[in-house]
Amino acid sequence: MSEASNTNGRSELFRKEGLLRFLLGLIVTVAGIVTAYHATIYGLKADIAAKADVAIVSTIDNRLIHIEAILTERVATKAELQQVRDELHRQLLTIEAKLQMLP
Repeated sequence: MSEASNTNGRSELFRKEGLLRFLLGLIVTVAGIVTAYHATIYGLKADIAAKADVAIVSTIDNRLIHIEAILTERVATKAELQQVRDELHRQLLTIEAKLQMLP
């Protein structure tokens, strides 16, 4: 009986060892799959963010070019503004002089 129980104990030990190896292998496999999943997702997020940054910069650049074109077409230059200011100042001086002549 001793030999039968010894054999039985060995097979039970092999079963436990096999089960532990299987569980360890399963845990390592699951950890590898999770790691690969996260690496793929974060890689895709980084690619999408880079493309979005390029698109945003391009959109802002186009808007600035459009605003610059509008300003160039519709807004007076500094010299033109100074000329208008000087002309307005002369007209105000003329009005003031006329008002001073009134009784």
